[in-house]
Amino acid sequence: MKDKIDKTVEEIGDGQVDQSIKDDMKIELKRSLFKVSNEDMKKDDVKNNLDKIKESSITEIPVILTVDDTNFLLIQNDDISDDLTRLVALYDSNILDYDIVKLFNLIRTDDDLIELHNLTDREEMVLKIPALDIVITEDNIYARDIKVSDFLVIFKGLKLGGNLKFIIDRKERFITRFNDLHDEIRSNIESKKRKLQ
Repeated sequence: MKDKIDKTVEEIGDGQVDQSIKDDMKIELKRSLFKVSNEDMKKDDVKNNLDKIKESSITEIPVILTVDDTNFLLIQNDDISDDLTRLVALYDSNILDYDIVKLFNLIRTDDDLIELHNLTDREEMVLKIPALDIVITEDNIYARDIKVSDFLVIFKGLKLGGNLKFIIDRKERFITRFNDLHDEIRSNIESKKRKLQ
């Protein structure tokens, strides 16, 4: 590494800078390299800790899925309290590997849940996770990048304990409202044209 620093300083100075400035440049380069390597080490520590959490059993965390005020267990869990044993488990643990878009699609097309949520194409689902203070919508561009298990890892990493609650809500899609407003303007213009004729 010392050779790289010396070579870099020589290339920058190229004979036009006195030795004391070159020495200062070497010191600054060493400091910045040390800082970068420390930041990389911190990132590695965080990644290793997250990997350890993932390796531990996140399936032991009871996840309660609430759709239109009806509670379900997201996955079967043997370590649940007595008050949760009455809840129906909807899916197996494979759902933890699903991204949020796939979870929304599953809920949207699940025959048993359709009767509860009765969503239209004009509406999008909203996933609220109160314990993490997170809300993500069906049309959010990051919903494809985040897996269900990511929320469990965060929940466990924060050592919150208890149940993790997923609440499915609904709202009008942005593009639906945008298009409605656009159509309203077009309708007003056409109406004015007819009045002028």
